[in-house]
Amino acid sequence: MRVCHPGAVLALALAACGGGSRPAAPIVTPPPDRDAALSLEAQALPLDPDQRAHLQMRTRWAVSPEVDRTIQTGGVSFYLATVLNPAEEAALEAEASTQIPYPLNPTGPQLSAWWLHLMSKTSTPFRDVMAMFWHDHFALSHGKFNTENRHLVRGYVQRLRRDGLGNFRSLVAGMLTDGAMQVWLDGVGSSTTAPNENLARELFERFTLGVDNGYTLDDIRGAARALTGFKYEPYGAVQQVVFAPERHDTSDKTIFGRTGPFDPTSLVDLIFTERDPASFIARRLFEHFCYPEAPQQVVDELAAVLRGNGYELRPTLDMLLRSRAFYSAKSRRSHVKAPLEGAIGFLRALELTFEPVLLDLILTELGHRPADPPDVGGWPEGDAWLTPGGLSLRARLLHAIATDRDSQSRNGVNLLRLLPLSSQRTPATAVAALAGRLDLELDETDIATYAEYLNTRTRTIEGELHTSPDPFRFDFHEHVTERLRGLLFLLSQHPSYLLR
Repeated sequence: MRVCHPGAVLALALAACGGGSRPAAPIVTPPPDRDAALSLEAQALPLDPDQRAHLQMRTRWAVSPEVDRTIQTGGVSFYLATVLNPAEEAALEAEASTQIPYPLNPTGPQLSAWWLHLMSKTSTPFRDVMAMFWHDHFALSHGKFNTENRHLVRGYVQRLRRDGLGNFRSLVAGMLTDGAMQVWLDGVGSSTTAPNENLARELFERFTLGVDNGYTLDDIRGAARALTGFKYEPYGAVQQVVFAPERHDTSDKTIFGRTGPFDPTSLVDLIFTERDPASFIARRLFEHFCYPEAPQQVVDELAAVLRGNGYELRPTLDMLLRSRAFYSAKSRRSHVKAPLEGAIGFLRALELTFEPVLLDLILTELGHRPADPPDVGGWPEGDAWLTPGGLSLRARLLHAIATDRDSQSRNGVNLLRLLPLSSQRTPATAVAALAGRLDLELDETDIATYAEYLNTRTRTIEGELHTSPDPFRFDFHEHVTERLRGLLFLLSQHPSYLLR
């Protein structure tokens, strides 16, 4: 999706509109290239500033000048190696775990706050970018769980974070035996005498093949029998899910015209040999990282890469994130950010902190709470997020983050660290630096308008708003804590911040 950006805002408006190039970069109109959006050939190097920003937005939700320098000096290969092979973060894991005081009895809000803590603070965010992608793909909600089994949801999230960059075939197999997925899709209790079809149907329809694509109702029924045998087993005061061979249907089933005593493992083997999950997941990956409504020819080419690498995701993603299609004009700003992407990106881009519990509360109102999608289909996409109520709630959330002065001060947040060196600081350079971090499209008029906001004193006298010129001082605490934070919020309301 693309939007037209109207003229510049008034200094005191709550939103801003504009159009043009990225701050601090020359305005360049590239020649049209009709083939770039269809090509998985590697993009010519070096990447320009806009391309480096695009790479960051798709792999870490935000732009960082430090990461930009890493891409410039270390190269794209070095950057992608760190992205696709994220380091372990034991200290952060332990810190985030404090959000769940009783690990075997987490509440829904605690699960969400725990994951939000990880997303907002990790130094390897692509792990969670992919985990959220898979969470939407293998969607489940903690709302179906109770005090005895909700701990399984945390194990499910940990699986997505651990295995989301591994092997797709193994990930599908892991989901079929995952305790939380078994509960969510009623696999627990499914037995020879009473097979439940929910997990089998979603396995074909949502996880591997797509709706009505290469399977019949009889195939679903056979797969349901192959997936029988899981049950609850006491685990202290709670429950775990285990496979009980005596409950599994060991008789022959016919699936895709093949007959045999299929079980969960051989069922996955059958799907990946008799059908084409590569095309299904290649389309999802391409449309998530590049642009919607992918042409079949580029899906076929990416699917061949996935198959050729034995369904390993790293080499497939490595090719995709280097490709001309990824960096094409059609991919740039082609997606509406989901609320979580906007909030986590705002925190990460501006190096801010915010209480995960509060973040969870507003994301719940916005309908984008992690570990709580609306149904098995995951979350809506695109324009569905752009309702008046949703935009108002987004503004409320970003305003709360931007103005959380006391808490952020206690956490060591210093907004001046985001700005150019003191000798180069002016209101205009401050605006450009912050807009660059937020990946906004501003022109010189926009920058001047925002700079004027910084240079203006606003007061309420007898219920009326009064403004007067008052040059911004970077050494004046009140200017930094009031006007600079106000600027962060105003920038977050620019239309281009809604897009990635």
